Amino acid sequence: MTMITAIFCSTVGLVGALGYDLWDAFVRWTDNSFRLSGFPDISCHLSLTDALEIDGITENLAPEWVPEGYELLDDIQCVSNSVKTRYRAVYYNDDNEKLIISVTVLHEGDVTTTHEKDDGDVVIYTQNEINHYIMTNYGQISAVWAFYNYECSISGALTEIECEKMIDSVY
Repeated sequence: MTMITAIFCSTVGLVGALGYDLWDAFVRWTDNSFRLSGFPDISCHLSLTDALEIDGITENLAPEWVPEGYELLDDIQCVSNSVKTRYRAVYYNDDNEKLIISVTVLHEGDVTTTHEKDDGDVVIYTQNEINHYIMTNYGQISAVWAFYNYECSISGALTEIECEKMIDSVY
């Protein structure tokens, strides 16, 4: 038992020495939410397409075009557990508006995700024989689509035309 304790303490010490807070990987909160999870965020890739390809995902899932003025300022966030793996790219423009692109790999068949929307209509935009559902929520455009065990989304301060152009750039 002391060997296991020594290994655990050494690992915690090494992780701390590298600048990571082990407990921060499991607990996160903001003014409006609290999350206790069993998996850490891992940021390690240059682009969403790179992150997917490095992990062996070669399907066309991520947009290659973003509207002018948006820039990827942080690394891609990769969050994984036994149910799903989510890749998330967050872009910002000069007005500090966010554009979020997510690709989620569902590891179990019965997993569902809920996306908030206002009471406006959902527009179905078909590209590459896949239905993409475009909607609004609090003045922001969102698009959601599924491809096999992948769920993809785009959301942000976009026009519907920009959103469609981003979807077109996936394929």
